[in-house]
Amino acid sequence: MLCLVLAVVYSSTVFGKQMVPDPKRQRQIQLALVAHGYTPGKTWSDTVKVLKQIARDHHWQSTHAPDARVLILLGLGSRYSDPEVLKEPPSISEPGLRMATRDK
Repeated sequence: MLCLVLAVVYSSTVFGKQMVPDPKRQRQIQLALVAHGYTPGKTWSDTVKVLKQIARDHHWQSTHAPDARVLILLGLGSRYSDPEVLKEPPSISEPGLRMATRDK
């Protein structure tokens, strides 16, 4: 029983860092996606794929966790989130831009 409890704790956190949002936050993100015209899928993994695609569409970081700007775009940023960050041009270091900027 103890091994099972440790496995569950370890799967959601590594060294105190949250690896996946709690179920309430997952549902909140999925509902925001639906409200913005996206289909979040049935699993959290499906939802993450949609979030990463939104990040790629905006030329934001999508290699690891979806860019925080996606949550701001969906209206789920923190009270300290600045919506002006959505207007900033993408960084040249973003994966989707390297090829596009080389040709210019």
